[in-house]
Amino acid sequence: MEYLLHKLDEAGVIDYSEIGEDGFKPIILCIVNDDTHRYLAGLAEKLEAEYVALDKRITDILTFNPSALTNRITDTKRQIDEVKKHVASNDLLKPLAGPLREIQSHFDSISVVSEGYEHIYKNIIRPVQEEGRSGVKATVKWAILSIVISTVISLAVSNWPSLKDSFQAIVAA
Repeated sequence: MEYLLHKLDEAGVIDYSEIGEDGFKPIILCIVNDDTHRYLAGLAEKLEAEYVALDKRITDILTFNPSALTNRITDTKRQIDEVKKHVASNDLLKPLAGPLREIQSHFDSISVVSEGYEHIYKNIIRPVQEEGRSGVKATVKWAILSIVISTVISLAVSNWPSLKDSFQAIVAA
């Protein structure tokens, strides 16, 4: 910890010093300044940016639509097939046949990976999403129930003397 405080002192973020003699507990002085506030604001901004990036990543993963990806892959395959036909029918475009085959082989690999991800999505991510939703619903139900119960108990305890008198009057009648 002291090492970090010394590093911050060297960087000019804080003023840190220890005053004392050997064998005695030192007096520690740690003073913040304007640079401290700027440094902390920078750290907060960096953390906020990381939080936003992670939140976006999680949202993208959880809202992934495998059918939309499959449709885009199918459309792109169809377009590649059309380009292949044009390349095969035109002598000027035949030099593009090699690179086009390479593009198609890479695209076929992407298609295989997409199919694997679709299985992962259906078997892992979707069930986790559904379980999360049901967990939130159950938590809300129990929270509302506990609020109602605690309110009833609180009212009963705080009004116990008048409730007791009312109950005795009902029993006596």
